[in-house]
Amino acid sequence: MKILLADDNQDILRLARKKLENEGYDVLSTTNGADVLDIVKSSDIDIMVLNINLPHLRWNKIDKSMEKKSETPVIFIMPENLKREGIPSGTNIHYIQKPFHPDELYSRIRMAVQIKKLHVALKDKEAEIEKTSVFTDAAFSKKYLMKRLLEETSKANRYKYSLSCLICEINKSGTGALNDYIMKQSAKIVANCTRKSDIIARYNSNKFIILLPHTFSDGAVVCSEKIIKKVLDSGLSSRSSLSVNIGSATFPINADDDQEQLINRAVRALKKAKKTGSSMAAAA
Repeated sequence: MKILLADDNQDILRLARKKLENEGYDVLSTTNGADVLDIVKSSDIDIMVLNINLPHLRWNKIDKSMEKKSETPVIFIMPENLKREGIPSGTNIHYIQKPFHPDELYSRIRMAVQIKKLHVALKDKEAEIEKTSVFTDAAFSKKYLMKRLLEETSKANRYKYSLSCLICEINKSGTGALNDYIMKQSAKIVANCTRKSDIIARYNSNKFIILLPHTFSDGAVVCSEKIIKKVLDSGLSSRSSLSVNIGSATFPINADDDQEQLINRAVRALKKAKKTGSSMAAAA
């Protein structure tokens, strides 16, 4: 958990930093309000403790830069007798007024840590629900997939990082309810083999597509082999004759800025994997 302390009182900073670091927190501190915005932009801050009267503190700019991290708790240190009218407010904004005992500040920070953990847990749960929901509605799945593919290739192109695409095909001999069961269980296994930042969607009746941001071709192969092993080891093959094939392609090595080309290269690699006649992974 990373905490930012910004106050013009060196004694408060020194004591608070020592106490929080002893409790295992990663602490950044400054006496210059102008530094706060730079720190927020360059570091993944979980909690901010800011003296509201710190010279050169530009809360409107800091607040704007934190729009995508609205769950970050902020504790404002307020001078004595300062009224709260006209000062920042919000669900995750808290206050502590001078003079205060150091233990009161630590108590507020611990409360903010718990709030942050609850927000993170909620966000993870929402991501898990969103990831699972894409397997239940084919129309939503396709729309979701193409939207995210466009977003991820655009970001990969802008920030110059690799993006890998996997096409996973589950080949089974069952019918009806058994097939539905196998695909649902396979979906859970695929989700458990990927990171929270990865994107999964149903591609058609027996295929999944997985987008892996910040992943080179070798990482895509490792992920593919992990998925194949987990599905085959799950016991699903005892219910139906089952094989798993995965094809992968990586942006920008195997495609320029064309999203369809990336998918087509992954599909071509999948066909190469299927030619082996067994559960295999192949890269473009």
